[in-house]
Amino acid sequence: MRFARVLAGAALAALSVGAEANELQTKKSPPEAAAGDWSGFYVGLHAGELFQGGALKLAPTGDSPVDAALNPNLGGAGFIGGALVGYNLQSGSTVYGVEADVGFGGAHSTVYSAKSTVPLDVWYAANKLSESVDGHLRARLGWAMGPVLLYGAGGLALSNAKLDVIGYCPPDVYPAGGSATLVGFSVGAGAEYALTPHTILRAEYLFDDYGHKSIDIGSGPPNYWQDREIDLKTQTVRLAIGYKF
Repeated sequence: MRFARVLAGAALAALSVGAEANELQTKKSPPEAAAGDWSGFYVGLHAGELFQGGALKLAPTGDSPVDAALNPNLGGAGFIGGALVGYNLQSGSTVYGVEADVGFGGAHSTVYSAKSTVPLDVWYAANKLSESVDGHLRARLGWAMGPVLLYGAGGLALSNAKLDVIGYCPPDVYPAGGSATLVGFSVGAGAEYALTPHTILRAEYLFDDYGHKSIDIGSGPPNYWQDREIDLKTQTVRLAIGYKF
């Protein structure tokens, strides 16, 4: 439900701003002031919400009883914001482009794990997966209708993954952790509105799939820790404002 509300809010905000800007443009500016050529370099800022999905798995290690995830599904969310740069080339109504972006945020999910043969008040662990930086390198293909551009995009997705693990064996606590760079693919779609020949507003949706990745959580008490494997998929809804040169 939270995802749906954010997506609906982003779309309504973009449509509202676009409609008001179009009305203002019609009333106060000559027709040639509206952007009709999307070719050229642009830079911008973006901000939105990132939603984590997928699952965390544990593999047997050593001779201790095997841990199992109590709630394996990843379901965290957090703010994401950053910068983007790109280039468009227009041929008729078709717009081709390439774009790179980087984002910074604080999305995280926590999965609890335990041993089926050991009571929870004797042993359990909290596995916190965090993402603080991500980036994309994507190709874009769009259809221009005057000051409006509808487009799809796809390409490379990158993210950092940090896994903080705390084992609880009262009264003792055993911390561990590790990190990995994730590489996957990204697909998405969006709409842009040329507020002026140089100012561009955007609403956009992205889906990133990073596949399966093992994370080494480092050393700890013998036979306490097992390999962690994440299957991470993220969805991002964001707005952006850009300047076209």
